[in-house]
Amino acid sequence: MCYYFCMYRLFAFSSFAAFVIGVSAAITQLVLLREFLGVFAGIEIIIGIILGTWLILTACGSLFAQILAKGREPFSWLSRGLVASPLIGPLGLLGIRTIRSAHTSGLVFSISEAMFYSVLVLLPYCLLAGLLLALCARTAALEQSAGTASQVYIADTVGSTVGGLAYGFLLVHIVNPFAVLAIPAILCLAASAVISHDKGGNKSSLPPVTKEFCIAGIILAALLPLADQPSLRLLYPHHEIIRRQSTPHGQYVLVQESAGQFTVFHDGTPAGTTTDAAAGEEIVHFAMTQHKQPKHVMLLGGSLTGAGSEILKYPAAEVDAVESDPAVFVLARLLSRPQTNRLREHAVDPRRFIQQSADRFDVILLAFNGPTNAQMNRFYTVEFFRDAKRALRENGVISLGLSGSENYTQPELQLFASSIYRSLCSVFKNCAVIPGARFTMLASDAALTTEIGQELENRGISTAYINDDYLTARLTPQRIAQAERAVSAPAPFNKDLHPVSYLAQLRHWLSQ
Repeated sequence: MCYYFCMYRLFAFSSFAAFVIGVSAAITQLVLLREFLGVFAGIEIIIGIILGTWLILTACGSLFAQILAKGREPFSWLSRGLVASPLIGPLGLLGIRTIRSAHTSGLVFSISEAMFYSVLVLLPYCLLAGLLLALCARTAALEQSAGTASQVYIADTVGSTVGGLAYGFLLVHIVNPFAVLAIPAILCLAASAVISHDKGGNKSSLPPVTKEFCIAGIILAALLPLADQPSLRLLYPHHEIIRRQSTPHGQYVLVQESAGQFTVFHDGTPAGTTTDAAAGEEIVHFAMTQHKQPKHVMLLGGSLTGAGSEILKYPAAEVDAVESDPAVFVLARLLSRPQTNRLREHAVDPRRFIQQSADRFDVILLAFNGPTNAQMNRFYTVEFFRDAKRALRENGVISLGLSGSENYTQPELQLFASSIYRSLCSVFKNCAVIPGARFTMLASDAALTTEIGQELENRGISTAYINDDYLTARLTPQRIAQAERAVSAPAPFNKDLHPVSYLAQLRHWLSQ
């Protein structure tokens, strides 16, 4: 009876270790995945690369467990692996930030670079995770029967579920990712301490993992959050970090670049700055001047660009600003964006807002950077444009911009823009394109004009960037004709269930 009691305790500890490994792996995976998305500009295929790499490397770790199992001491190796695990996860996070800091600013990683760096960063942790889980199953199988190993994998699955839920509903809001990784680190060290001092009679020729060593490791793991600030400076070496905010939508960092100049980065990509007047002016005035008296304006995104301030230059205009993430409005206030009764903030999915709003608008401004991923493609489809038209008053205007689309040479980029333009023109009677670094598309059932500078002057609207000199150079007949040719290539409509433009942009990235 004593023998079976001891064997039960060993199996229970193996299942407990598998549960802890599952919790740790799920939390670590999600933390590293979010950091990777920041490195690779949020391109969603990266998720598949990371998860595929994770599975393959974890399987390799499980195979490696067979070598250690020949030593007939899987229980001892399990305890030691749990001690090593807390160090490897934070090192992976530090490695991702080092990659970002070493990469040339403004350049997007290629698919080959994404695969290489994912293997480089994930290799140590995934090998260890696969090794530990296989050792748990090996220990349980040796001490009980072969069928008990399945219960270890059940414990691991339950642990992964608990870790995923804990991260998704609670830990994702913690600003410091090293603090998040400290939680599975402490769990693994505590599990190692418990398993190493099991009274079940497990003998080993290896030196034991002492309780004092585990306690010292737990203390060091609790200090992990202190590593966040120095590693963050790798990403923003010449900036003073003013504020950080973590939400389910990503990580935001507000930095001061120089006296009076502040910039917000979203997952490593600039989302708004106090000194770029051109961004807000281009988003707003190309469209607002198309309407005789815009009173009710919907701004989708762009709260960090200063677009709200530009809209309020029109005396009768009121703004409904819509952002998926309420944190954007908090950061906009820190950038001294306007707070007035004429500007109403809505923290809701923009697609849902435009479908459910009972109000009607004179102008709808899409201030996103284009269908950079499948989620954003929803705002550039025929279905969305139909929803937008229903939300517009008679002769209302809608505008959207595509970053970096001034010159089209590659077939993928032509298909990308042409599909969106044709989708827009299928819903509205009149469409126009304005060339530039931010390629602007306008649409309305009313006539459209390119006399934007004259309209601004007639209405007494003061701008720092959009003026007659600038527009005279930009809106030449040759450049307008070139822009029209760029969007005139034959292309199918961009639809919710047939995301032509997103897939074209993805193929363009894969071709680099």
